[in-house]
Amino acid sequence: AGQALLCTLQKINTLEKGLTSELKELREESIGTLHFGIHVIRGHVVIPRVIPKFHTEYPNIHVAVHYNNMIENEKMLLNGALDIFWGIDVHALPEFNIVPLSNEEIYFVASRELLLKNGISACAEQISLAELERFPYLLSPEDSQIRKKIKPFCDSEGLMLNEVITISDYEMQLTLALQGIGACFIPEMMLRHIEQLNLLEPESKQLCALKVKNLTETTRLSIVTHRLAYKSKPLKCFVRLLKEEFSVPENSN
Repeated sequence: AGQALLCTLQKINTLEKGLTSELKELREESIGTLHFGIHVIRGHVVIPRVIPKFHTEYPNIHVAVHYNNMIENEKMLLNGALDIFWGIDVHALPEFNIVPLSNEEIYFVASRELLLKNGISACAEQISLAELERFPYLLSPEDSQIRKKIKPFCDSEGLMLNEVITISDYEMQLTLALQGIGACFIPEMMLRHIEQLNLLEPESKQLCALKVKNLTETTRLSIVTHRLAYKSKPLKCFVRLLKEEFSVPENSN
C-alpha cells in the first residue's frame, strides 16, 4: 500500500511540475533550468558535443548536469529531480519514455609497443582469445556495466585475465595504457578520446583499438524522459541535439 501511494504521489509531483513548466514557458520566453543526468565518464564525451549547441539555441536556459550512476538517474527521474538522463542498458519501466540511440560495441585497447611486445601487429583489426591471455590488464570494477559484459564472455571461453590494476575511470585506464602498463576494455564512445590522446604521442607509442573475436555483447545507449512530464521546447531541443550527435534519424520516437 505504501509503495502504491509513493508511486501515485510521484506521478502527481511530475504532473504538477510539468504544468508549472508549461505555464512558465507561456509567460516567459525560454527561461528556466533543465536537469540532465549522466555518468561522469560519459559526460566527458557527451557534454562538450551537445551543451554548446544547446546554449546557442537557448542561451537563457540554465543546464544543471548531475553526475550519477544509472540507479540514481532512474530514481531522480521518477521523483522529478531530473528532466532527462543518458541511459545505459536502462530498465524499461512503464514511467519511462526511452529513445534508443545505438548499440555500443566493446573494444580491446593497448599501446603499439605492448602489442608488438606480445607478437601482435599494430595494424591488426581483431584480437583472438589466445592473444588476449598474453596481456596484463587495467580493468573496471566488477560492478561496472562493461565488466558485467566482459566477465560472462571470459567465463564462457575459459579465459583468465591478468588484472594488475582496477580503476573505474576509462580516461585513466587509457592514460596508463599509453605508458604500456597494460591493456583495457573500453566502450565504443571512448574511441574519439583515443584519437585525441594519440595526437600528442609519437606513432610508436600510440594506442590501438581492436575488436575481440566472438565478443558480441553490446551496450544499449538511450535518452530517457518521464512519460507524464511536460516536454518543453528546450527539452525537445536537447533531445534533438543528442539524437543528431549520435546518429539517430530525426523520425525516431
